[in-house]
Amino acid sequence: LLGLYRDGKVLEHDKDIDYICPMAQFEMLKTIIKDMGNTETKSQGYSNFASFRNAESGLVIDLCGFENEGDFSYTGFFKEGDDNWSFRQRFKKFRFGKQTPLGPNRMVSSIYEPENVLEALYGSDWMKPDPNWIPFIMDYSAEETEAYKYLTILQLLKIWSSGDLAKAKIAVGIVEKRYPFDPIISIAAQSLL
Repeated sequence: LLGLYRDGKVLEHDKDIDYICPMAQFEMLKTIIKDMGNTETKSQGYSNFASFRNAESGLVIDLCGFENEGDFSYTGFFKEGDDNWSFRQRFKKFRFGKQTPLGPNRMVSSIYEPENVLEALYGSDWMKPDPNWIPFIMDYSAEETEAYKYLTILQLLKIWSSGDLAKAKIAVGIVEKRYPFDPIISIAAQSLL
């Protein structure tokens, strides 16, 4: 969404396309995506997330269901049979608009006001490209959960092990502010800063 809306093209480093849908349509959309020649690759036991790969193009399609609560829409991951979110993102309530045919008797909707989603994810400066933006660590829409903390630490370790120490310093600075009393993060910060 960011690349298409801001730059008019898919971002060069993007490896997937993310789709969201109301939970009531999740299983139907999984079937449609499979019927279009895509193979489901992983769901990791989440009941509102599925990932697919297109054999011809290699493109990965991630599908995530959302729920509305009051004035907000929530997406993220929750395990099958568990009502608690493992990872949850909060957005201004999604409003869908234009309907586009997706095969016989099947329609897909596009979201109104995508800038609300982009601001929730990337902050108020989302129109300005940020080469140091780090998934999960800099996600403005994420709510604090143990799974979110785990994902931020994994992302930090991934950056650090890649050898990009400048980006790792940025990442550990952000993570340390979020979790100032975590001993593992403190050790990482002392090592990098």
